[in-house]
Amino acid sequence: MKTLSAVIAAVLLSGCTMATTMKPQKINSVYQWKSFTGRMPIYPYQAFKDQIEGYVDIKMTYNEYGQLIDSDITESHPAGYFEKSALRYATDLEIDRVYRIPEIGESVKQRLIFTIKDGKSSVEIKDICSDYMLIARGGKCDPVNVGDS
Repeated sequence: MKTLSAVIAAVLLSGCTMATTMKPQKINSVYQWKSFTGRMPIYPYQAFKDQIEGYVDIKMTYNEYGQLIDSDITESHPAGYFEKSALRYATDLEIDRVYRIPEIGESVKQRLIFTIKDGKSSVEIKDICSDYMLIARGGKCDPVNVGDS
């Protein structure tokens, strides 16, 4: 009976992991006032299998040391495919400030775009806006490329 319970528990727990189509790739990118270090988002296996493309907008708040203190999905299309990948990306990403260190946490908003072309998956990261960028650009903030995988 214990063996059966252990097998059932192992099967259930293995179903909780996220299958992926890509190996984790490190990101080390410099953009204007900050540099990013961490891993690129991973294209979820089920989305790739179903040939689903989409995007996730994520808001990440960092402390003065560039470490994540909060992340929130603000929009996702289609819902249910890419959110876990985006949150895992946010957990691993750190920001090193180049020109200034904020006194309190700073929010960075990014759009992760998941696409499939010629049978290969890719994830593009675009900076939507950050508190600093809004101030620097006089309240206007257009999407800009941060990195591609």
